[in-house]
Amino acid sequence: MSSKLKIKTLLSRKFNRWVKTIDDEVLRQDVAAGSIITGGAITSLLLDEDVNDYDIYFNSYDLAFRIADYYRNKYQTTFNTTHKVELVKYGQESLSDPKIENLGTPNDPDYGRPYFKIASVGIVTVTDEPPKKYEFFEQYAGDEDASAAADYVHSISIKHKNAKPGFEHSERYVPLCFTENAITISDNIQLILRFAGNPETVHKNFDFIHCQCWWQSWNGKLELPQKALESIITRELKYTGSLFPIASIFRIRKFIRRGWTINAGQILKMIMQCQDLNLYDVQTLKLQLMGVDVAYFMELIQKLEEGKKDPDIEINTYITHLIDEIFEAE
Repeated sequence: MSSKLKIKTLLSRKFNRWVKTIDDEVLRQDVAAGSIITGGAITSLLLDEDVNDYDIYFNSYDLAFRIADYYRNKYQTTFNTTHKVELVKYGQESLSDPKIENLGTPNDPDYGRPYFKIASVGIVTVTDEPPKKYEFFEQYAGDEDASAAADYVHSISIKHKNAKPGFEHSERYVPLCFTENAITISDNIQLILRFAGNPETVHKNFDFIHCQCWWQSWNGKLELPQKALESIITRELKYTGSLFPIASIFRIRKFIRRGWTINAGQILKMIMQCQDLNLYDVQTLKLQLMGVDVAYFMELIQKLEEGKKDPDIEINTYITHLIDEIFEAE
């Protein structure tokens, strides 16, 4: 395994190179003083594996909103695009659309959370068409596998035909892709909007212990919890609980393909959490499927929402039919 000092140095160097490209001085200083790198990057570094992406979280929703707005503007000024990327705050969206209801109160922990409203399958890239199939992992915090989407994004040339005149093709850290909960910029950086706060708060939303090592920007400290290290050394998945147990069950497939193991007890933990979910409720199902084959599941969700308008549809049978129809066509 790589040494702690080596990993700290690498993370600090990667982070500082990115931060220096933020041309808003106040924002640059705040990002430098309030960011966390956590998730699969540190796991990969410990195992001497290639890092797919460095996931960066922020210590407040306010800072996350400001960085999201910064890169949304960068995207619009860098590329000629008709894609609409609307940035809103959870619980405050009604200020711009009075027809929207039930968006939370100031006491809601998600109140003020930034997210992008994106039409179609929920992804905007610098290319004209996003891939049909992708699993955009950063929509679900804690996922360490970059998957097809990230590979696809990293293959995009920033010399794209949609770049506006004057764009320097050597420019680094260019926004390439937006989903509801994250921004992918070039040079393997993912900016996560879905969760914010101190490391302990962020990790409450992570499912597996091995993803819960972190580096913090304000003092360069690298934390490697003992239980996380044990899981990484043995490549055994240890489930710590999650708001999204359905996504965790799907994610097991990725880890197994990479040589990890999981015992039946850990799987049972996920199943036990699932019993509290009403998956026949479309909004609950949609929330639980964040980050899992999003393009196909988005199609499923859209058809379920249409089906709700028909009182004669039996939802259980309808879901089974739609799954066979959509996924067998894959």
